[in-house]
Amino acid sequence: MCALTIQSNKYPKKMAVIDVGSNSVKMVCYSADRTGIYRPYNRESFRVRLDKYGDGIIHDSLTSSLIDVLLLFRNIAAHENVDRILPVATSALRSAKNQKLVLDRVYAETGFILNVLSGSSEALYSYAGAAHNLNIPSCIFFDLGGGSIELVSSRNHTIIKALSVPLGALVLTQKFTENNDFNNNTIHQLRQYVKETLPSTGSMGPLGNDTILVGVGGTLRTVAKYVQTHMGYPLNKLHNYTMSAHSINMATNDILSKNISDLAETYEVGRGRADIIKAGIVTISEILSKYSFKEVRVCSTGLREGVLAMAARYTGFDKMIVSPYHVRELIRAPSGTPSIPPLVQGIINSFKLSNLLYNEEPTILQSAAINLGLLRTFRDADDFLYSVMDVPTVLSHRQQLLASLCLTYSKKPKRTRLLIKKYYSIINKFDVQMIKKLAPILELCDLLITTDANSYVQFDDNSLSITLKRNQRELPYIMFGQTCQSIGEALGAKVTTKFIL
Repeated sequence: MCALTIQSNKYPKKMAVIDVGSNSVKMVCYSADRTGIYRPYNRESFRVRLDKYGDGIIHDSLTSSLIDVLLLFRNIAAHENVDRILPVATSALRSAKNQKLVLDRVYAETGFILNVLSGSSEALYSYAGAAHNLNIPSCIFFDLGGGSIELVSSRNHTIIKALSVPLGALVLTQKFTENNDFNNNTIHQLRQYVKETLPSTGSMGPLGNDTILVGVGGTLRTVAKYVQTHMGYPLNKLHNYTMSAHSINMATNDILSKNISDLAETYEVGRGRADIIKAGIVTISEILSKYSFKEVRVCSTGLREGVLAMAARYTGFDKMIVSPYHVRELIRAPSGTPSIPPLVQGIINSFKLSNLLYNEEPTILQSAAINLGLLRTFRDADDFLYSVMDVPTVLSHRQQLLASLCLTYSKKPKRTRLLIKKYYSIINKFDVQMIKKLAPILELCDLLITTDANSYVQFDDNSLSITLKRNQRELPYIMFGQTCQSIGEALGAKVTTKFIL
């Protein structure tokens, strides 16, 4: 999911991004809510493989398939009352010898003017879509597609280099397979070719110790699913998931040992990627090796979200040549994260200033407090947990899980204790203590919201004083008293509660 804050009401209520790639053609429809944030609500994807024959020509039959998909997308957009459609094309059309012929035919039969992105523009858009949803100030970023791989290096949000290299999973498969599959010899040739074709470490700029590797793309997500399944990872979530080089190497060996028909039957790979996943995972492992990274972080947002963000922010987007400056300004813009009610922020600040919250506890508490409104519809703890976590965030999986478990514990402590056991591979006993500590504070925050009461916290010599001031609504004194007592027990402090009417 992508959340984008819009600066005025002059932008369309609904927009759609069409992405014509080498392997597939996709469309995502977005709708702006009343706060001016675009959110996706419809996703469509069809495998077309414009570069199927590997001869640099998009054949008539493939152009016809592309047009069929675009006509379907046009009808869906019309049915959904989409105000503006942003059609972009990447590697396959960028390198096609008959590009003009295909573009002219597409326009004549669909009315779409495809914006064929340059390699560097594609890299910048994709990076923008990722950086808008992840905190990645210093990184090497890659977008592994079917026809090419886009690379961006950044230092403190300043882009050093952005380029495209013809190392797509489909292109490499066509170049190195024999009888439609790899063997030991062609795998060796593939590794050498990827290693030699990737830009040198020095050309990507100065890489500090804080530089991380971040990737997007369907092939990377497939690899992440594969790794999660074989590691028994308990969360069904890819965004901000970190894979170690060791886990990728294990997955690489496993995938390379299987034939295409076996891979096609696996849930994580499926028929759509079975024939290109080997080239893709070898490329990913070589990127880690080339740039000496021990892990890679997966991002679920990229090119389409970057195109949407730029179109929403800048007028004249269709004629604009995107630059590192545009991307930097976009990243600096508000992210569309929901705000915490002032009453709740006040109580969190009070606990923090009283030195009752340590290290990452304020971050976890604030993240949980943002979703307090979801407690109104709480039914099943498992469903609630995933509804809270089904949003891209800068938080790690562990931090987001902790915030969600704090919320469920505040409502259903018994059920949450059972849930916690399921996630012991991600959290530890100290995290469980944090959950039990923060949950009653969230209960207090929820009561403050529903009663519109003010609160004041003082802590001195292991004695906690919580003062509650009534505004217009009646205060549930017994409930407030019980909640404050729970906070005291969680903190190991003596609690006194005062009410000001």
